[in-house]
Order: sequence, then structure tokens, then C-alpha cells
Amino acid sequence: MRWTLVALWLFAVSCSKDADLVFEPTATVFTVGQKSHLVVTEGGSGSELVLSSFKLADSTKRTYGSGSNGLDLKQISQEEIEFAIPPGITAGKAAFSIETARGPAFTGEMTINRLMAMRDLSGKVWLLALLGDGTAAQYAEASAGTLGSGFGHVAIGLNGRLLASTSKLSHQLYLAWVGITLQPSMPYAFDPTVVIHDLQVTPKGLTLVATSSGLYVADAPTTQPPAAPVVSSPLTTGDAWGIAVDRAGARAAVIHHPGSTGTVSVVVVDLTSSPPAVLDTLQTAWPGVVDQKLSVGITPDGKQILAVDGTANRVEFFVDGVTSSVKVDFPAGETGATAVTCAPDGTTLYVANQGTKNLSKILVQNNQITFGTPRNLGSDAKSGTPVDLVASDNDEVVALLEHDMVLLYSKGAKVTTLSFGNLFEDKDNGEVAGTLGIQP
Repeated sequence: MRWTLVALWLFAVSCSKDADLVFEPTATVFTVGQKSHLVVTEGGSGSELVLSSFKLADSTKRTYGSGSNGLDLKQISQEEIEFAIPPGITAGKAAFSIETARGPAFTGEMTINRLMAMRDLSGKVWLLALLGDGTAAQYAEASAGTLGSGFGHVAIGLNGRLLASTSKLSHQLYLAWVGITLQPSMPYAFDPTVVIHDLQVTPKGLTLVATSSGLYVADAPTTQPPAAPVVSSPLTTGDAWGIAVDRAGARAAVIHHPGSTGTVSVVVVDLTSSPPAVLDTLQTAWPGVVDQKLSVGITPDGKQILAVDGTANRVEFFVDGVTSSVKVDFPAGETGATAVTCAPDGTTLYVANQGTKNLSKILVQNNQITFGTPRNLGSDAKSGTPVDLVASDNDEVVALLEHDMVLLYSKGAKVTTLSFGNLFEDKDNGEVAGTLGIQP
């Protein structure tokens, strides 16, 4: 689809006195996944754009060209190209260049933000921008009720373009395209007896909903605003308490709670088949316990899965093709695990701990795991405990606390508490965080 961007200001670059190039729509601040066009507005013979020469360099000098995944480069006409801001790009100032059939290249600059979506306990959804320098800003918001009321989950996928959110109280699922305004679909309403536990949007645009009745799957929408989600019958995963998806969107891991009469398991789902299908079931050594804290993580290649029991403070690590799993207890001082995510290179799994208000680092090497030095998540008592944890494809790890947000960046070497204009300013009477999603 062609995205409509907010016209912030006209941005033009010149390669000669008689040729001009502009963004269409006219904007210079972009978010991951956002699409735009470069258009020659003036110029004679020889000013035709050469698609294969297009280059986009981010603030760390990484360069994306015509063959880069997620750039989605297309030639609309001799005078116009379309591109998208690719996943994994570093936020901040970026530069682009493109050659013409005859004559010098067009060059210019743009600013790239990575958006996060935070849903608070009222049901309000906040869009927040990571600016690439350890800071963040408020970007947009949708009032409580727009995507359902009360506690719910939020997730972003499809190269950063699609947002999904649930309302637990009304048993509903909404979809919306990411942008300066969120125009949600009509909701899909689950049976009132269905309890929603988790939500993910895959890189391919599937929306996965973990529920007490199993894993539901909704296809990517094709209209703006999206139509009401078309949801499958549930996969037979049993009571699904958490979901993790690999980077390609090919495989999902779903952690299953058996009630008090069985053992916890992880169901592996093939997302490449139509419809998605169960591949395998991995049994842990853990008996089911009422109100158990269960979460799951998966490495980017989909071959290693971490099951986490935050009630008994233990993990179990499964490797594709290896018969026996690795069973490890959390070290002293790291208790109450509530969420898990994985670094984009697959070498580190992060776990947010409610009991000790810190972040565990589980290091992966040679199909084994060890615990690294944990990270504290702020000393402000009013920040509250961690409630969610996400990681981008650019290795930004963000921990959501009840009244704060902590960012790890530069491959975990730097940590900062993010500050916003009014979000979390009133830690006594203000917003209480619920769940978090992030653009890849």
C-alpha cells in the first residue's frame, strides 16, 4: 500500500540548476517501515533515476542498497522511485543518494525514528519514538477505547508497519497501520470465555493471539484502515500463555500451561504453511502450578528456544535437533521472571525480573547457556516493577516498568531511563504501563 505521510516541510535536493528531486509526500522525518517516493519534479533528458544506484546510509554508516531486505525499492517511472525504511536501521540522521541516467547524483538527508507502542492499563496506546541517541519522544497516541478499554497487549510487525492490540476485558483484537494517527479496524470479538494471554505480529504480517483456547492466527490486512481481522480456528496448542517468533517469521514458540495436572510444554509452530501447523511439542520438567509465571523466547534463526518459569525461578533451553534440554536455575538475586526477549545476533537472551527489578542476561554459546552479570533497572522506587520487555533488530532492548521505561543500547553497553513530555511524569497518579511493542 502507499502510505500517507504528514507533510512536515518541503525537502528538495538539486543535482543541477534545471533538475529538482523531492520527497512525495513531502516529509523528512520517517519511521521504520514507512514508505515514500522520490520524484524528479524538474529536469530534461538525462535526469531519469537509476534504481540500482540508490543508497541509504544510516547514522552508523551502514548502507542499504537495491538488494537490501526491507528496503522494498521500486521504480514507479523514469522520474519516480518508491522505498521503505528497512528494519534494523539505526535511528537518527541518514543520507541517501541516487544517480541519474546522465549527470551528477542526487543526494540528501532524512531523519529516522524507531517507534514503540505502549498500552497502559486504561487502554490508551502511546506511540513513542526512539531517536537514535539514547533519547526518546512522544509521537502520537490513541485514547482509551480506540483499541478497546482496560488491560490488553500490543505488538508491531510486518517490517514495522502493522500494529495489533487486544482488550482483555472485552475479548477483542484490533489492527491498525502504524502512523501519526491510528485508524483501527473494527474489532474481532473472541468468545467471552476465551482468556487472552499474549500477542505477536510476525515479520510477514500474521497476527498471533495466545489464548486459553489455543493459538489464533489472523492474516495481514490489505485495506486502509484495516478491515476487521479474519481469525482462524485455534491451533491445538492448549492453554497458550506466551508467544515468541523468529526473525524470518517462519517459526513460533508457544508456551503451554497444563493446569495443575500436567507438565509445562513448548509448542513449535510452522508459520510458513497455510494454515500454520504444529511442528513439535517440547516437554519441560515442570509441573503446572496455579498462577504460574511463564514466558518464552526464541533465537532469530528459530533453532533455540528458552522456556522461563518465573514462579520457580528456572529456565529450560531447547535446541533444534538435540534430544536433551539444558535445565538451569536463576542465580540468587534474579527472581520473578515476567518477560523474555532475544538480541538480534542470537547470543544473548534478556529476562525481566519483577521480584528483583533487574534484567538477567543469558548468554548462548555452543548450544549451552550461562548467566551473565544482571542489569539493574533504575533506583527510583516509584518506577515500579518490570512488566514487559522488547528488543529491536538494531539491538535496542527496552524494559517497561509500571511507571518508567529503561533503554539498553550500543549492544547493551549503555543504559538510560527514557524521559517523555508527560508520560510517566506523575508516578503516583499518572499512567500505569501494561504492555510494549517495538518496530524491528
